[in-house]
Amino acid sequence: RRPGDLAVELPMAAPVPPPPPADEPVAAVVVGAAASSRSAVLTAFLDGAPLPDLRPPESFLVIRHGTVERIAAYLPGWSQPWIVPARSARSGAGLALPRPPRRVEVIRPDASLRRLSLVDSPDLETLRSAGATVLLDAAVRGGALVFVVGAGPPPGQIEHERLRRALGAGVAVFVAITAAGIQSAGESFQRAELLAAVPELEQAPWHSVDAATGDAVFLRREVTDWAA
Repeated sequence: RRPGDLAVELPMAAPVPPPPPADEPVAAVVVGAAASSRSAVLTAFLDGAPLPDLRPPESFLVIRHGTVERIAAYLPGWSQPWIVPARSARSGAGLALPRPPRRVEVIRPDASLRRLSLVDSPDLETLRSAGATVLLDAAVRGGALVFVVGAGPPPGQIEHERLRRALGAGVAVFVAITAAGIQSAGESFQRAELLAAVPELEQAPWHSVDAATGDAVFLRREVTDWAA
């Protein structure tokens, strides 16, 4: 790993993240910060391609590769997904669904998604016990977790506990600090605060992401290289 690839200097002896699971589809679960910060990191990861703002806050968003752009909403009690035309999603009309979906799936012919899928979680404080279990299971099955630190309140006990459980389960964790998060508290302070609560993150790759310019090149490179 080249030193210039990291926004935050890591110890020379820091190990590489655990490899992706051999018998499961590779995915990175995005958690932490507010939904707007996670969405900004996802948009930057996808090289500036905006995501449709369609799902309710309590739903999961899955972004995966496909040859035809498509959006599908999976509703509780429905055996088939509710298909949303991509044109309607781009218009910003939203989803007119009979029930809130458990997850919304976005299919895109994006080269960044050839090696892995992305899963954006609901806000952690909104998850009940069952939802937290689903989140950890998705991270374990996918193999990776991207923890986003943005502007606003620093990560709290709920976020710390989710990180500890993911690390303890052998999930590869990547930390993304947004430019807004750096401006609000400073990168060194954000790092020190998080490491004080979860020292195991000293071994994780850290990257700064400028959502305004769509700059997530180093984060994207490290996560996609890990997934290869």
